Amino acid sequence: MGEVSRRDFLKGAGLVGASAAVAGLAGCSGSASANSDKGATVAAESAADLGRDVAVFETDVLIIGGGVSGLTAARKAASEGQSVLIVDKGPIGHSGTSGINWGHDLATNDWSADDGSESLALWVILAEGMSDQVYDLAMCQALKRSRASLVAEQSGMILQRDDITGEPLGLNVPGPITSPHGFFVRYYAQHCKRAGIPIHERTMVLDILVNDEGVASGAVALDLRNGTARVYRAKTTVLATGNYSWIAGWNGIKPCSISSPENTGDGHRMLLEHGVALRDMEQLPCDFVQWTPLATRQGMGAMGCSIVNYQSVYDKDLNPVTADLEKVAGVTNSSFMRMVARTLVNGKGTENGGVLIDISDVEHDDRYYRRCAENLSRALGYESPQHVEACPEQWETAARPFDMGNTGEVAEVPSLFYAAVGAGAWYGLGFWGAYGSGYLAGESSAAKAASISEIPSVPWEKAKVALDEAYAVLEAEPENGIRASELMKSVQIAYYDGLSFIRDEAGIQATLDEINRIEAEDLPKVFVPSKSKCFNTEWRKALEIKSLIKCAKGTGNAALLRKETRGAHCRTDYPKMDNANWLVATKVRFSEGAFQAEIVDNDMPYIGKDIITASVFESGLEF
Repeated sequence: MGEVSRRDFLKGAGLVGASAAVAGLAGCSGSASANSDKGATVAAESAADLGRDVAVFETDVLIIGGGVSGLTAARKAASEGQSVLIVDKGPIGHSGTSGINWGHDLATNDWSADDGSESLALWVILAEGMSDQVYDLAMCQALKRSRASLVAEQSGMILQRDDITGEPLGLNVPGPITSPHGFFVRYYAQHCKRAGIPIHERTMVLDILVNDEGVASGAVALDLRNGTARVYRAKTTVLATGNYSWIAGWNGIKPCSISSPENTGDGHRMLLEHGVALRDMEQLPCDFVQWTPLATRQGMGAMGCSIVNYQSVYDKDLNPVTADLEKVAGVTNSSFMRMVARTLVNGKGTENGGVLIDISDVEHDDRYYRRCAENLSRALGYESPQHVEACPEQWETAARPFDMGNTGEVAEVPSLFYAAVGAGAWYGLGFWGAYGSGYLAGESSAAKAASISEIPSVPWEKAKVALDEAYAVLEAEPENGIRASELMKSVQIAYYDGLSFIRDEAGIQATLDEINRIEAEDLPKVFVPSKSKCFNTEWRKALEIKSLIKCAKGTGNAALLRKETRGAHCRTDYPKMDNANWLVATKVRFSEGAFQAEIVDNDMPYIGKDIITASVFESGLEF
């Protein structure tokens, strides 16, 4: 008998991997075999028509993304008795925003006396009014139901507790949210693995599969380890791909993001290409946490300037950046960023576009307890000065689907659910938004999957188009080709030139013009020198560039609309915050090959405009 090809085997046997149904986490096996794909088979349908070898996997709930949101959604959906499968572009537990391995603040309302509803007011005010209140209320209530502190300790993260009450120490002000430090995603990912949840890591989703009825029915992907094609069939899909901060990645003397290279906006690009409207794409949560010189760059919390130690921040002449603090009714991360922006606009920044922080007491800062100066001295022989230059960085994006109701289901694409930090990114409430939205998406997607008797049909022709395009990028030999890594850097530089947190109309438009030029002239020349399908990082970058371009254009269109300063969207041509006229949302949609952008009134059914106006101090770039 001659050798049977993989394609013939798949056609003949109709074999597809299937995720294990995990009825509940408490009694699941922790053995290695518990994490293997097993279970049912399905008919091959038209998989062979893709024209290449393809592995097909079936599950009730497909989770795209393995950070806090994705892991939480998977854990919740599995606990509801649905089969679950996670696909993550990076190494699980170490990819995306979560995977930079610094550990989130465990911002949670576990210890509030109500059902989580009281948290909404804090969320809305800290987001300076930019909130989808219907969805955000549901998310806050989901966070309460999730018992995140308990899950953290089940995963091996022991919280510091009060000796008398036994409650975890919230190292922030008293209120409906406590924030003990240190939720480590690597531990959480290991916990989910031990629970038996199948995880396909280093697998890049190319597109969500939406059938002719407009219903999400899975995804098409590439295994980045060997370049083979994969199709995932699912009753419901959760998109938890995180932000697109790598658009401000390592593009010069200073790194402009501490986010990870996985954060290239693949999910946002898919949403836009499927006609989903996104809100508030102009918002780019930032902080100043990166030390200079380059050899001593650090990131996060006590090592930089945040609201925890904002009184230790100075301009280049050692004048305090927060001298006008008494005029602000309570400092927030956003108002602090605007104070720093004013310093830079007035020419008071340091050589590399940053500010100075006094680190003389940094060893005693409670934020993450990092002994930075001591470690630099011991490891590198570098003695840090008292005042260290810290440069800005973009760590998140606040964009999300415009209409998700109170379940997280995307209105334009039924059976597709979304989970990400969202508006909470403005204040650094990454865990709150990520965990709450993940729990809500897992809960809602599981409930819908349970109501569906059969997996919706898969549009195989659309899967073929996505795969053909991906392999064509690898195989292309364009004349005067531009390496993918070089082209990605040119996109990053163009973005940061006009769409960093300090903006004006001319700069925004110049960035859009350059991004459009890159898309028209340079993107067709993208070149991958090695044709290997195995761990080919240039191929991956070539595929990610179109996501960065799409996100840059969406951000620019939204930024042009918001003619005020709010969040870390600092318009030097519109330096004032204007609650009377700008408690609105930007809405960006991609349709018929072009972007459409408009201003839409925020729905405020629970916390009215008068309350928000009275609570959000109008601290723009002027005081």
